[in-house]
Amino acid sequence: MASYRNITSAILLAGFVVAAAGLPCPANENELRLVPKPQQVQWSRAAPLEVENDKVAIVTGEKAQPPEQYAAEMLQAHVAKRFKQQWPILSESREHKKYQILILLGRRTTHQMLNRLCSEHHISLDARTPGHDGYIIEFLQVKNRSIIIIGGSNPRGVIYGQDTLFQMLTKSNGRLVLTQASIKDRPSIPWRGRPQTTFMNYLRPGDLDCHMESRINFIDLRNNIYAFEPGAELDKVNISKVIKEAHGRGLIVYGTVNCGVKAHEYPDVIGTFKEFICLGVDGLWISFDDKGPGEFPELIVNDVLDLGRQNGITGSRIAIAPPKGSYQNIITDFNRCIMAIPDMENALWFWTRWPSERSLQNARSIGLKCKPAWWHNWPRLYAHHSYIEPPSMAVGWHAPSYQTLADAGRYADAIMPWGGNAWGQYYVIPVIGWWGWNPKGHKWETTRQRIYDIVFGPGQVVKAMTFDDTLIRTKSLLRYSSPGDKWQPCCPVRLANLKDRQRVSDLIEKMKALLADLETRAPAETMLEVEQLETSYLQRMKAELQTFEIAAQMPYPEYWWEPQQRKVLKAIYDGDLIRADRLITGVRDKLLNDMARISDAGKHLRRIDDYVSWWNRRAILDAREWQAMLADRRKELTRRVWEYGYYVASPEDMLAPLKDPPLDWGSGRWQAGNRILATVLPTKREYAWGNWIGGLYRYRDLEAAVFAARRKSQAMVGEFSELELNLPVSSSGKRDKLALLFFVNSANKDKIGAEYTTARWAGYRFLELLWEDQLLWEADLGLSWDKGEWFMVNLPEIPEDIETLTLRLRVIDRKMLTVNHTIVFVGPIRLIERQE
Repeated sequence: MASYRNITSAILLAGFVVAAAGLPCPANENELRLVPKPQQVQWSRAAPLEVENDKVAIVTGEKAQPPEQYAAEMLQAHVAKRFKQQWPILSESREHKKYQILILLGRRTTHQMLNRLCSEHHISLDARTPGHDGYIIEFLQVKNRSIIIIGGSNPRGVIYGQDTLFQMLTKSNGRLVLTQASIKDRPSIPWRGRPQTTFMNYLRPGDLDCHMESRINFIDLRNNIYAFEPGAELDKVNISKVIKEAHGRGLIVYGTVNCGVKAHEYPDVIGTFKEFICLGVDGLWISFDDKGPGEFPELIVNDVLDLGRQNGITGSRIAIAPPKGSYQNIITDFNRCIMAIPDMENALWFWTRWPSERSLQNARSIGLKCKPAWWHNWPRLYAHHSYIEPPSMAVGWHAPSYQTLADAGRYADAIMPWGGNAWGQYYVIPVIGWWGWNPKGHKWETTRQRIYDIVFGPGQVVKAMTFDDTLIRTKSLLRYSSPGDKWQPCCPVRLANLKDRQRVSDLIEKMKALLADLETRAPAETMLEVEQLETSYLQRMKAELQTFEIAAQMPYPEYWWEPQQRKVLKAIYDGDLIRADRLITGVRDKLLNDMARISDAGKHLRRIDDYVSWWNRRAILDAREWQAMLADRRKELTRRVWEYGYYVASPEDMLAPLKDPPLDWGSGRWQAGNRILATVLPTKREYAWGNWIGGLYRYRDLEAAVFAARRKSQAMVGEFSELELNLPVSSSGKRDKLALLFFVNSANKDKIGAEYTTARWAGYRFLELLWEDQLLWEADLGLSWDKGEWFMVNLPEIPEDIETLTLRLRVIDRKMLTVNHTIVFVGPIRLIERQE
């Protein structure tokens, strides 16, 4: 392996250092914030060692393996970068008497001097103590010299140990000192990985160094977001480079192949795995994932296991990502079938269920003998961001809190994140790697501090944290748009409420001041190469602030358009095209002028040209063109209903219960029955914005209102469609006894792959009934009904002077969502006078 300094242009991670004017002798671990927190620390009462340049040497064993040599070079480079001291690396056979402090890095089997001192001082260190990936740190006084042992249970343990020691170096009164402690540490979760969408990412400058600093111990090789396709031509030169660099750091490497294919491709699957083995991978990753189960998954899995056994690849060196539906849920037919294949019970099974007692028991129930593995998905951002703050674990799927995850070491054998490739890697990899090392001892704020220390420097931690905290507050005051289509544009980020314009502007000014300070001071303190600091962080922060400034200042029509559009539509529905044209022309110049301003100021924004073009086209429509647009919406609604009937649920079946309405709902004794005053459907007057289209539907003798969202699409908060409903109430003698009886049926995308997850869209979309702005009733459309539901809604007392009660029947999105589909039928609405 090439030397540490020559592997890449070394984007270095370092420890979070307490920069104190005078550091007291630590009495407990809180005085030095070690990240990740070691499992066992006994802080010494002895004074910290004063560390002078030319008085310290790093000593490696005669039989040091590449990861141990890498550990020495990493420590040497970090000390030089942060403290400007040059610590030589010497083999134990070299003369080192002139040095007052010796730092021994290695294992007992590779370092004779370290081994001898462990024996003489009764220090326990072997493959089982501290254990897998574990290390010890011990401070000894030998013949008036300080000797520090960093001993690993395996080669990776030496790398992780030097990282902890580096964090114990601090500046005190202008002097470099090393706090003394006895440390025994090992990970709570044995296997901690970081896959990349393409194997070439591992060759980016500093990428694998970031993995090691983050306590990662395995990677896998892919050439897209899923895996290598069977029979794909492998880039053997670069794959070999990745494997060599990974092995030089002690990383385990899996070859990943898509196994969710037809049976005739199975020979190619095995062929590609064989090529990976020849290139030197350590493990085989059986990938089904979103590609699906393929034709005969049990046959190809058995063949891969046979290949693995022939090459000594078994147990945790076999990994599997089940297909959609079976990676979200553990107890499925697919998982049972594959688990029954001999040796799969000891493989790493990656599910997206967070580590818990329930997940462990579910895995045990289908035959897994080891613990489950957790594939933690970071969210797919619905809007483009130039910069994003370090995401906590709770940002990902299932939003697990750190309290929920504290006992993960009891329930998981492996963890890995997915996503975040567009973010600075020092904001992503350490987040899960450090947590996975010691979930119970993990503190999110301390993790953030060390990340900022690495990226910006110890003196800039508070500023960087304040910047990101302010960023988070600012984003909470903004609104992001869906991708856009014929019915709405893809609006850039904008204010959620115009009343917050000054508040957002003030927050932006605060962040600009913080960023200016970081731009001035961070280059001298960062542990990254300055170019990486600039391109991956500072420039991105600046671009995000530019976007925020436009969000706060630009006159986006979305602030005022919906009421204006409602007026235009009402005039068209009333048949008054002259009034509609007058309303349209009254805002045309404003729209066009605003678009010119937005186009000029937002040149750097994604899809800004599409946005401006959409509004320019809308601005020049006249009333008849608006009529034609409404006709197009009705045609599209017809197409959507047909699609739902073909792919999701038959409208005839969904509406079948309309034939048997419960007209005696709540009537009690047989002597009195409900009085039906009217049976009506909504009008064709639709008002909408966004994904939804609403209208009327007729099938033979069945009639209903229907709302259909575009299938497999994104939707943002506030998108809606509503229909006007007119109820004649003049014939009612008891206006305090009125109620509405109606039928609702809806269908969602509850299926994930081959499995169903009931109510997974609960809380996202709602059906509402409104009288003016008063919400009379609502239903959660995420709760699909097998045969629909009948509802009885009591109305408030209706004033005597109202002859026709106009209500609004509306569907609305209350949460941002993607890939769902929803269709809603609302049967004829009966106005009932309740008998009591």
